[in-house]
Amino acid sequence: LLDRALLSLDEGKELDRVSKLLSDEGKEDKNHAEMVSWWEDAKKHADNDKGPVMEAGLHGGRSALKLTSYVPLAMAVLYLLIMLYFKSKGGYKAKELDGASES
Repeated sequence: LLDRALLSLDEGKELDRVSKLLSDEGKEDKNHAEMVSWWEDAKKHADNDKGPVMEAGLHGGRSALKLTSYVPLAMAVLYLLIMLYFKSKGGYKAKELDGASES
């Protein structure tokens, strides 16, 4: 789906480039052939689709940035809670080791 959205943005230029590469190498790709077939039908709508495709990309990027910004916030809150827990227990207390084993 993403590949198809990108096709409408570059007006099929990448599809043409890949077609040329495949023909130069004498190779065939079933997926590429299906994409070419789809593009032949879809390119008449490409101009109308550019705006919504760009807006969807911006919306997705902004949403991802918002969601990933919560990770450092959650880490800060959890570290604060850990610090408060250890402070309530009296903090760090050194233990002396004398080398004798407890049997």
